[in-house]
Amino acid sequence: MSHPPVLLKRNGAWREVGDAVPHSRADGWNLLFKGGLPANVTNLLVMTSGSYPPGTKLRWMVTRPRRDGGTDWYEVGDVRVSKHGRALVVNITTQLPAGEAKLVVLPYRNKAKA
Repeated sequence: MSHPPVLLKRNGAWREVGDAVPHSRADGWNLLFKGGLPANVTNLLVMTSGSYPPGTKLRWMVTRPRRDGGTDWYEVGDVRVSKHGRALVVNITTQLPAGEAKLVVLPYRNKAKA
């Protein structure tokens, strides 16, 4: 099964840097980078939008292990579905270390009211 590509624009040309694999427990994607995320990246394009309508905003997250064995999640940017609904436009607002291998795109949660 082929996964949608993750593209990065360098020197005026788009090149494939990874794959968008569906997240196992949420309606989002794990972005897996071949050889790690290059340094100084601020924008990416993911060639899928799933079932989200144009303009939908999503979370862009990175995970880090906790000392107690759990996982901490940190939001590192924002994602929106393109105006034609065919791709996810990713804006990275937090500097990430070069070589980051996996990032996660997830929908915002609806908070239940008691």
